[in-house]
Amino acid sequence: MKVHLQFLLILAALATAAVAAAGDPLDLAPIIAKMKTEKAIDADGFADDRAWFERTMTHRYPDPLNRLWRAFNGMVTHPPDVVASLKEAYCAGATSRTFWIPKITSTHGDLEQKSSTAFIMSTIGPVLPPGVGARHCDLPPIMEKLTARPWPPQGEGKSK
Repeated sequence: MKVHLQFLLILAALATAAVAAAGDPLDLAPIIAKMKTEKAIDADGFADDRAWFERTMTHRYPDPLNRLWRAFNGMVTHPPDVVASLKEAYCAGATSRTFWIPKITSTHGDLEQKSSTAFIMSTIGPVLPPGVGARHCDLPPIMEKLTARPWPPQGEGKSK
């Protein structure tokens, strides 16, 4: 899948309109410059989706363009009108949570690396080669290959 650079930069700027005036809210300028020198962005301004993933996998905001796109297109049944990625040490929601968890300083789901990545382990065999990343949608075929059965297993994880 090719992703048009200008469209996604506009999407990223709109999704972060409060700070768009600051210039490069997703800090992608260095990555874009490198992709241009590597010819990973074609003459029409398109870059392969996988190229974006690989070059932003260890970035402050891993895979931000794909994640912003999915937030509004197909990730959930009822997409939001606005998505917020709160600064570290901030959270949103019912203040009553602080009664039960008094030192809560953040919640999951922001675009930052610490809230966006996880590890996967298997006793069956290697899931991925070292240093190779995967999106959640990459995991079912990997797990099917490892387990030699459909993944996720039918009926598992469903309430009875």
